Amino acid sequence: MYSINLPKLIVSFIVAVALATSLSAQITILDNQFDDMNPGGSPGVNLSNTTNAGVTASNTAAGTVGGSWNFGSYTVSNRDIGSTETGVLNFGYTNYYKTTDIDQNTSGTNNLTRRFVFTDGTPGTYTNGDYDNADAITSSDFAGDYQIIMDVRRYDFRQIWDNTVNATSSSESPSAAQKGIMFRVIGTNGNETMTAYTQGASGFRIAGQLSGEAARPEGVTSSYAQINGGQVTGGSLGRYSADGMQLRFAGNLGTGDFTMAVKNNNGSGDWDIVNTGVGLTSISSIALAGNSPSVGAWGGAYDNSLDDMLNGDPSVGGNSGDYAWINSITMTAVPEPSSYALIAGCLAMTAIMLRRRF
Repeated sequence: MYSINLPKLIVSFIVAVALATSLSAQITILDNQFDDMNPGGSPGVNLSNTTNAGVTASNTAAGTVGGSWNFGSYTVSNRDIGSTETGVLNFGYTNYYKTTDIDQNTSGTNNLTRRFVFTDGTPGTYTNGDYDNADAITSSDFAGDYQIIMDVRRYDFRQIWDNTVNATSSSESPSAAQKGIMFRVIGTNGNETMTAYTQGASGFRIAGQLSGEAARPEGVTSSYAQINGGQVTGGSLGRYSADGMQLRFAGNLGTGDFTMAVKNNNGSGDWDIVNTGVGLTSISSIALAGNSPSVGAWGGAYDNSLDDMLNGDPSVGGNSGDYAWINSITMTAVPEPSSYALIAGCLAMTAIMLRRRF
């Protein structure tokens, strides 16, 4: 009969579990949770000085991945979501925080863009639209798959604040087409863009736009694809959602393959593929943009007259226009399949040791 050496057995098991855990852990590249309000929950922090819990230039050694947002504009504050106070980035005209420059469109479609630019981890200066230490992420920075997710916890693009037009229903007004929010990965081919925006006066869609011919995978006849009406497996996504949605880019920098997907934030359904692409072997920045088809489309068209204020002018504190609450923007890398094989091997070895001691 074999004797049991419990100390060695326990140590062996702990080592195997620790190794498996470390190998399976995700690498956090970017983690903006927007929970960094001033003391007491008061606002004051904007996008460019929010806390990033991932790998940034402020907490890594030279030569490693770093990065920061190029400009601020959007304000961070507390919001009550599902009876839970959480920090969000106020995008557009929320109750008290107004991103007025999203509405300053004099011609064509205005895209108010903010970029998280990856750098080499050394202190740098943002000059003339670029960082002097910009450094795109490639497969040499991390192997395996990655995913980039923007979690929109609530949004409203219905234009119900506009009392100057004839309402199509008791809760909605005809809204300017192509008003919405863009999520963009900028890399090898240029801009890979996923957009959630209004379609015509009352519709809604999720669209994926690839950079061009070079990004098209075999069998795809167009660089543009869409989900009309925001139809997803977890339920439709319309011009308003109290639950919000998640937009995701997922891929592998080694192969260059990637997908764009969307998921309803109501807890049901899986990711729905919007578009697929190839050739994305490096990522230089991640961008957040607001699409504004006309001046005042989000709620800034009022002249602040007494009549407008009484009718719910969205530029006045306490009144909402069209908006989105962005709960988080994250980028994580996950292990290669070979890592999982090593994990399985470690656990199998532990099982053999257990069997031999009984």
